[in-house]
Amino acid sequence: EKPKGHGRENQIEGRFERGQRILIIEDHISMGGSSVRAIQSVRDAEGIVECCLAISSYEMKEAEEAFRIANCKLYTGTVFSAIVEEANVLGKIDAENQRVVMDWKADPKGWAARHGF
Repeated sequence: EKPKGHGRENQIEGRFERGQRILIIEDHISMGGSSVRAIQSVRDAEGIVECCLAISSYEMKEAEEAFRIANCKLYTGTVFSAIVEEANVLGKIDAENQRVVMDWKADPKGWAARHGF
């Protein structure tokens, strides 16, 4: 698989021994593809990956499915809907914009057409 494109541009950062348990750490999970590729790279190198830890997630169904298929648990510090809710509570976005943003979360591919873009 191709390098990440940042950091040291490696698929896997750091070293580990065969059979060692590895925790994948991500900043954000969108659809889960790059995380699952990293999980598979570690497993291909005979590391054991059972979990992935991320700061945040968009909560996409595709990511849920990708992690389920990869047999890897995903733990996040927060999720998109909680961030949007907190933005509303703090008065950073109003209820109408919250609805528009959450509509994007429900269907990102169809969102632009529904909103005139």
